[in-house]
Amino acid sequence: MARNRGFAVEIEAAGVPAQSVADALNAAGVATVNRQGSYGWNAAQRDMWQVTYDGSLSRMRMPFELISPVLHGAAGFATLETVANALVAVGATVGKACGLHVHVDANDLDGDALKRLAALFVRYEDEMDRLQPPSRHSNPYCGSNRRAAGGGTDEGATRRAVERIVNAPASRDGVRSVFGMQRYRKLNFEALAKHGTIEWRQAAGTLNARKIKVWVALCLGMVECARRSRGVDSKTQTSWSRLRAKVPAEMRAELDARRRELERAAVRRARAAERERVAREMRRWDGRRADALYRADYAARVNASRENRVLTPEERERVATEAGAAFDAATPRPVVAS
Repeated sequence: MARNRGFAVEIEAAGVPAQSVADALNAAGVATVNRQGSYGWNAAQRDMWQVTYDGSLSRMRMPFELISPVLHGAAGFATLETVANALVAVGATVGKACGLHVHVDANDLDGDALKRLAALFVRYEDEMDRLQPPSRHSNPYCGSNRRAAGGGTDEGATRRAVERIVNAPASRDGVRSVFGMQRYRKLNFEALAKHGTIEWRQAAGTLNARKIKVWVALCLGMVECARRSRGVDSKTQTSWSRLRAKVPAEMRAELDARRRELERAAVRRARAAERERVAREMRRWDGRRADALYRADYAARVNASRENRVLTPEERERVATEAGAAFDAATPRPVVAS
C-alpha cells in the first residue's frame, strides 16, 4: 500500500461563488458538485469533489470548502494540480483563517503503528511547524498534539508526550485518549472512527499546487514510516534530514525551499517586530525627554521670578541644552538590536 495509499484533501478558500467553483472544476475535467447549502462530506457523492459551506470562514467573502474524493498516487497528485490551478484561474483566494486538511487512509495501521505515528509527529512537531506560518502553530482548530499529551510547551513536554504514547494501549481508542478524544489537533486521530483516516489539520490554506503536493507527500511519508517501523520507543531526537527523507526524492527540493521561505519570513517578522519595539520605545523616550526639558525650564523660570527677573532666550536655551544632555547621559536613546 506504500505507493498507492489513499488520501483526500479539504481546501478552504473564498472570494468566488460556490457554483462558479463547481463550474470551473467541471470545465477542467474534474467532476464536482455544488453542496454549498450543506456542511461536510456527503458519502452518497463520494466519487466527486464537493463544494460545501465552512462556518470557520464566516468572516470571509463567499467562503467555501472544497472536499476531494479519495485520491491515489500520481493520478491523484495530477488532479490536485488541476484543481489548484482551476481555483486560481477562477479567482479564488485564501486568508489567514483558511486551512488545508489532508486525510490519509489508515485502515491498514494496527495499534502499534498508530502509536508510532503519534510519537513520530510529536517528536517532529517543531519541524512541522517550521513548514507552516505562525497562525498554524497553534490555534483553536489545530491545537498542539505535544501540548495535549505532554501537558505543556517546556523542554520536557516532548519527552512526557512520547512516554504517554508509549504507555498507551495499542489500539485506536488508546491513541485517541492520549490527545483527549479531540479532533481539533494538528494531527487528528478522531477521523479514524468516522472515515478510517488520520487527518492533518496543520497546513495553512493555499492554492499553490506545489505546496499542496509536497505537504500531502509528507503526510503520506510519515504514515508509511509508521507502518514499516517496528516497536514503539521513547526517543525524542529529531533532525530535518530525517523528516525530509519521508517525501519522494523529487519533492525534497520543494520541501527545502518551503522551509527556507518560511525561515526568511520569520526573520522579516522578527526584524519588523524589533523596529516596532524600538519605535514604541522611541516615542516613550521622546515624551520623557520633552517632559524633562519642560520641568527644567519651568524650574528655571520659577527661580528667576523669585529674583524678580525674566529668563532671557539665551538662558532658556542653555537650560534646555544642559537638561537634554543630562537626560541623554542618564537615559540612552533606544536602538535597533543587531
